[in-house]
Amino acid sequence: MGLFSTAVIAQYGPPITIDYLIIGGGGGSQAYDSTRSTGGGGAGGFISGSTTITPGYTNLAVSVGPGGLRTFGATVADDPGNTGNNSTFLGLTAYGGGGGGDSGTFVSDGLPGGSGGGAGASRKVSAGAQTASGGIAVSGQGFNGGGSTTAGSSGGWLSGAGGGAGGAGGTISVSGIEKAWLDGFTYAGGGGTNPYTTSGSGGLTKFNTTIGTEGKHGLVKLRYTGSTALFTGGNVAISGGYVYHSFNVGTQPAFAPGVNTDYTLYYIG
Repeated sequence: MGLFSTAVIAQYGPPITIDYLIIGGGGGSQAYDSTRSTGGGGAGGFISGSTTITPGYTNLAVSVGPGGLRTFGATVADDPGNTGNNSTFLGLTAYGGGGGGDSGTFVSDGLPGGSGGGAGASRKVSAGAQTASGGIAVSGQGFNGGGSTTAGSSGGWLSGAGGGAGGAGGTISVSGIEKAWLDGFTYAGGGGTNPYTTSGSGGLTKFNTTIGTEGKHGLVKLRYTGSTALFTGGNVAISGGYVYHSFNVGTQPAFAPGVNTDYTLYYIG
């Protein structure tokens, strides 16, 4: 008997109905200056549903994706933001949000992702195209990023905000809105741009620096009815007749940016 751990034995159990939420890491962004503005990062993909799992037979591995890293450009607005990392659970993948579009040497579209990144914009003739399109979202997981435009005879720029789980990104501060889950909280909003800073999982732009903002990390969350935890794994909370398990990106010193954090959900009965 000493050769078998109780954790392994206890993985096996009866079928249990759960509700789940899977969110990918938000897209990162770059900075902007007085002549150029990069797009806001798109929110990570949003997947939710209900299913029945059988401990010991259902794969209960969890992988949570970090947000896209902010860009360290050689100059302000030199590169697009990085796309967020995917999160996975139960064979489902919530894709990372698209990075915000470039507005340095070239003006680029927002990158595709769970929700699309916003487009970059510029009034510098040397940048070629001055406006671009928002990134395309993964169908069913989020919405497109906002496109960019010019404003008036002065040739001003208006870059696009990131798309969110609840709506598409618009221009400047009109970020894609978040989406509610069964716990009463909202998740996965798009990142803002220009001098405005709106909340969301996508990265925000920063003024007159060579770095933008990282996207927020992804999340895997599940719940089942009861007042006693049937599993170990994640942060456990009991509220309103449900037991919740939340899995986040690790913060231990060994955590490397851009690398997913992996967990296993163990049944304890």
